[in-house]
Amino acid sequence: MFTPFRAGSVATKLTVSALAFLVPIVVMATFIVRGYAADITFSQREVYGNRIIQPLVHIAAALPAAAGSNADAAGAARETISQAFDTLLIAHQAVGEELQFTEERLAIRNRSGLDAPTVAARWPEVARELEPDTGEIALFDDILEMIVHAGDTSNLILDPDLDSYYLMDVTLLAVPTVLQNVYEMTAQGTLSATEAAIRHSQLRDAMDRIRASIATAINEDPNFYGELPGIAPALQTALDDYTAAADPLLATLEDGRAGASVQRRALQSAVISLLAATAPFWDSVAEQQNALLETRIATYERDLLVTILLSALAVLLAGTFVAVIGRAITRQAQATEHGLSIAAGKDLTGTIEIAGSDELGRAAHAAQRLVDGLRAFVASLQTQSRDTRTYAQQLSESSTTLMDTTDSVAGSVTELSAAAEEFSRTLEQITANADRQRSHARDTTAHVQNLERTFQTVSTRMEQVTQSAADNSRVSSESVAGVAATIEEVAGITADLKTIGQQVRTAGTAAAGVDTIVSTVRDISDKTALLAMNAAIEAAHAGNQGRGFAVVAQEIRTLASNTAGALKQIETQLNEVRSTIDATVSTATAAESRAERIDQSTKNAQESLGTVTENAAAVVTSIDQIRTTFQEQSQAIHRVQAAMEDVDQLSASVLEAIDEQSRGAAEMVDSITTIKDSIEEVRTVGASIRGIGDTLQSESERMERDVAEYTV
Repeated sequence: MFTPFRAGSVATKLTVSALAFLVPIVVMATFIVRGYAADITFSQREVYGNRIIQPLVHIAAALPAAAGSNADAAGAARETISQAFDTLLIAHQAVGEELQFTEERLAIRNRSGLDAPTVAARWPEVARELEPDTGEIALFDDILEMIVHAGDTSNLILDPDLDSYYLMDVTLLAVPTVLQNVYEMTAQGTLSATEAAIRHSQLRDAMDRIRASIATAINEDPNFYGELPGIAPALQTALDDYTAAADPLLATLEDGRAGASVQRRALQSAVISLLAATAPFWDSVAEQQNALLETRIATYERDLLVTILLSALAVLLAGTFVAVIGRAITRQAQATEHGLSIAAGKDLTGTIEIAGSDELGRAAHAAQRLVDGLRAFVASLQTQSRDTRTYAQQLSESSTTLMDTTDSVAGSVTELSAAAEEFSRTLEQITANADRQRSHARDTTAHVQNLERTFQTVSTRMEQVTQSAADNSRVSSESVAGVAATIEEVAGITADLKTIGQQVRTAGTAAAGVDTIVSTVRDISDKTALLAMNAAIEAAHAGNQGRGFAVVAQEIRTLASNTAGALKQIETQLNEVRSTIDATVSTATAAESRAERIDQSTKNAQESLGTVTENAAAVVTSIDQIRTTFQEQSQAIHRVQAAMEDVDQLSASVLEAIDEQSRGAAEMVDSITTIKDSIEEVRTVGASIRGIGDTLQSESERMERDVAEYTV
């Protein structure tokens, strides 16, 4: 139900609010005006009542005289009554309906037929029927009842002010009471002493009431609308005249109370005198009462006018105040709206006019701070959007670089994987070669051991031959059969020497094969060291993902270094073995040559047994030299055997090192597999980062375009 009000402008809302606040003022002013109007109407109705009552009092005061024996006085009284009825009809026509002198209203109060036209229409007939000193006068009770009705309907009985109220008590109650008493005395005729006393008491009480009411009205008059000028003298004069007119009747009644009775004729002159003074007295009192009522009505009208003027002034001031306040509020609101509209148009360089320090001014100031903060925020947002775009580009470039590096690392890892596989195959070949080398070494050791045993056998035979040759030399003359046996032994020795030479040359060939294997292992060790270095470099490129692989690469490099050191030791031992074998080969060759010469000599000896004796000493000497040489060769072969045992141990060490390298190669393959998986994860992350960078760059460019629409 408040939607239209909410949609209205500030001026409209202020106007409606002002009207809402003015409604109680207007309502209160309306009630005040209506109250004053009601008071004016109330008081005006009292004036209307006096206007109706006045001719009725004149009629009631004149009726006894109209029925008197004095024809002139009766005629004058009838003329007064006729004039009074004319005045009554005029008053009835003016205010009769206001005072409910209509047939319907009178019927409600059981006063039918008491309207002025009806009663006035009856007067001519009543006047014709009047008889002097008849006592009872027609219409008198109706006239008094009409006075009571006028008092009831004119608010006189409800008068709120004490001064006018007590005058009302005189005009509406006390004077009609006097008329009622006088009429009853006139109608009664002769009064007994008791009746005279009663009438005296009633008249005296009525007069005392009149005097008290007039005195109270005079005393209370200053307490209301100010003292009415001339009210006290006028009332006092009228009271004095009326008291003077009532005194003869009171005196007559006093005399009758003291005597036996009061005759009609004795009362007639006193009654006529009092009735003649009643109408003027009533008019004087009613005049002052009407003056009080007019003063009251004038005061009410003045207060009503002041109330209307003040209400109008209040409305005017309220309207002016609302207009001024509304203009100030509207001006500030429009300034704030204008500034915010400019800001809403994405121009943040404007300022909001601040016209005061009230709530609207503070709101405008807050709006200006909001615009300033928005301007700073948009400027910061522009800078941040540019920085974000730059960062997004850098992120995209970094992700591209990461992808390229990942691809490079992936290629290197692929190469490394191939190298690792080749390394594994090489290690397998090395293992096979090492096994063959160890087998050759063991074979060589066996040959050397056989050679050593052969040398020992030959040495033993040489000792026997030497002993035999010595014996033969001493007994050179022994039989040819002994020489022939010696020649056979020498031939066997020669064959053994040839076998030894062949075995020594076989050992030299095996040593040369070991040297080839050592050279191959050295090449593999160098390649392994180079491969470990490349693996360490790629592990560094891989970052945290290649840290475990870097440890494996370092272990492989250490293993290659240890292998190289072992190979140097093997090479040194092989050089010594080769030197020993070369010396042994030379010695064996020399021994073989000597054995051939011995064989030739024996053959020559066999051909010429005659020269055995001469050559026996030479043979013994040569055999002794051969034996010495064989002892030296036996020692060299022993050293070769020790060297070959060292070679066997070194071969075992090489096999252990190769086994460690095989395990390292397996770990390297596992690490390469892990790196491959990590590279795939890095590639996925890199692709995601590149997507995020592209999205961030797109959003930053869009934000930059949006922010660029603002003017800061």
